[in-house]
Amino acid sequence: MSRTVSATEARRQLGELMRLIVESNEFVIVQRRGIPKVAIISIEQYNEIERRQETQRSIRQESAENTRK
Repeated sequence: MSRTVSATEARRQLGELMRLIVESNEFVIVQRRGIPKVAIISIEQYNEIERRQETQRSIRQESAENTRK
């Protein structure tokens, strides 16, 4: 589940948003002028994204190397 806030609200409530994100494993979308601009996620979520991207890079690299053989 995600929550959407304005950039102004995010600045005012950053500490509370951080607590919410860490405790509930949710993420927060920050909008500027009603347009989503960024997502705030926990470090655990970030690390999982990084791990998955590294796995995908490795798979693509292996595939490219196998194609050259």
